[in-house]
Amino acid sequence: MEALPHRTLHRAKDDSGIVEVIEDGVTRTLYFGSRAKQSSMLLGNPQVLVLSYTQAMTATLLFHPAPRKILLLGLGGGSLACFLHHHFPDSQILAVEQRAAVVEAARGFFALPADERMRVITGSALDYLARPVTEGFDLILVDIFSATGMDGELEESDFFPRCRARLAPGGVLGVNLWSTRPNVCRQHLKAMCRSFDDQVLELPLGDCGNLIALGLTRAFPVKQLGTLKKAAEDLFQRFGIDYPAHLDRLRRRNRFRLRFLLG
Repeated sequence: MEALPHRTLHRAKDDSGIVEVIEDGVTRTLYFGSRAKQSSMLLGNPQVLVLSYTQAMTATLLFHPAPRKILLLGLGGGSLACFLHHHFPDSQILAVEQRAAVVEAARGFFALPADERMRVITGSALDYLARPVTEGFDLILVDIFSATGMDGELEESDFFPRCRARLAPGGVLGVNLWSTRPNVCRQHLKAMCRSFDDQVLELPLGDCGNLIALGLTRAFPVKQLGTLKKAAEDLFQRFGIDYPAHLDRLRRRNRFRLRFLLG
């Protein structure tokens, strides 16, 4: 089959670099001046999560399947925002994005919802986390990347403790890491473990260099393992994402830690 032609819909530049929106007739994709895809949207269905790492980030729903308050640190094209806004109509979503040019691209080209349930703050994730804690979030999803890798804010010593402080009881943190830099990735995982009392699970992705880390605010004893299996099946039926496979990868990757968390 002949490849569909690509066309550039938008190109902007700010102090952090290039922001490009490219379309191929089926999908629309956000780039930051490199070949790495930051967000992709199906033109016929903006609520579908196209990229495998965004699907994997929603594995947080295995541990909190009905979030009411959600914090997104890093907006990109708004793929996760669109998915969560569509499927959880009772939720309130706050996105914090450093780059105004990225927010403009998400609003102009990626069907970012514009209503009272979807708020966007332009600024630093770390600056937002430093504000006095006035609300607890059920989910915090961290996806802050530049053209070349993970944002330096994740390396700040107080980043993960502040994320932990922002979670409501039973809340879950999901972080998109880049495992192609194993030393840096391992440092982030160690920092998460210190902030979450070692209740951190790793979800590897086989088709790219990303690894999703989940920080849990409560343990899941062995008697609740059956609940997780059922939750995975229910979520698969609702969203068409293979949560049973995510759960299987979680168990295989974290077998020793799961002896404590899940048995």
